[in-house]
Amino acid sequence: MFSHIMVGSSDIARSKRRPTSSSRVVSVGTAAALPQNGLIVDVRDNGGGHIYASEFTLQTMTPRHISPEPVQFISTPLNLRICRRHKDNPAGIDLGPWLDSLDLATETGAAYSAAKPITPEDGANDLGQTYYGPVVLITDARCYSATDIFAAGSADHDLRPVFFQYRMRNYFKEFRCVDRHRVFAGEL
Repeated sequence: MFSHIMVGSSDIARSKRRPTSSSRVVSVGTAAALPQNGLIVDVRDNGGGHIYASEFTLQTMTPRHISPEPVQFISTPLNLRICRRHKDNPAGIDLGPWLDSLDLATETGAAYSAAKPITPEDGANDLGQTYYGPVVLITDARCYSATDIFAAGSADHDLRPVFFQYRMRNYFKEFRCVDRHRVFAGEL
């Protein structure tokens, strides 16, 4: 038996194609309380959430050091104004780290800002691994924002198999990006 966690909207919870008997909403604090014999993290159709939460959760599933995903801005006057307005923003994301490169881009003509992480690296590593069982992530092309960052971070940190599902016409076609030495059914 394994746990299945669906992270997303109420539409996901009502879906008939996903198991619901052991489904739970996951947070950094609940990872240790889950059964350690296998975990499916299903983020299909998830529009995102808080970026910090997505990257803080990664640390609970791996002993590896988490390097938060770098983010770039397209160099435009509007993005420069947005970063200035949200420099040292105590109520949200601090966009100050991108100011120098966006200012410089107006002189050099660079298309993008420097790549910097949104999530503080110390926060992405302060708890460490709390879930030690096998983990499988299921995602799709309808994931955005923090969910996309979570999926990318999972792949970047080699966190276990990642399954990607995409919708084409009225059927699903599965693509698997899995370690060749692991068999999904044998791992869980």
